[in-house]
Amino acid sequence: MSITTEIDKDRNLRVHIISGILTYKKLIEKLQELYASSEEIMYMNVLWDISEADVSSFTTAEVESVAKLVSEKWGASGNNKGAFVASGALGYGLTRMFEILLEHGTKNQISVFRDRKEAEEWLLEE
Repeated sequence: MSITTEIDKDRNLRVHIISGILTYKKLIEKLQELYASSEEIMYMNVLWDISEADVSSFTTAEVESVAKLVSEKWGASGNNKGAFVASGALGYGLTRMFEILLEHGTKNQISVFRDRKEAEEWLLEE
């Protein structure tokens, strides 16, 4: 499993690209590492591209746990956007569930896409 992170301060955007088998433990470790690294990134728009990731090991409880952590840490101002890109049915379904959970836990705008270009365009809209 690989998680590549790109930070673009000029566009107020961080991009995470995940490939391989994504586990709950690895995702939580990455999120905790990110949130501990800089308060600034908690207020950036974010794109998670899981189109090349295998998310088949995730349970509903794990998705709920990740959503709780993210809603506690990310964008307390409510002015952020988060986009998720997923190509397969399972990944798309899990990110839709995550989207719904985050909508109840944060005031930020969340959306799920099948195309990365569309996701980036949406994130950069005013």
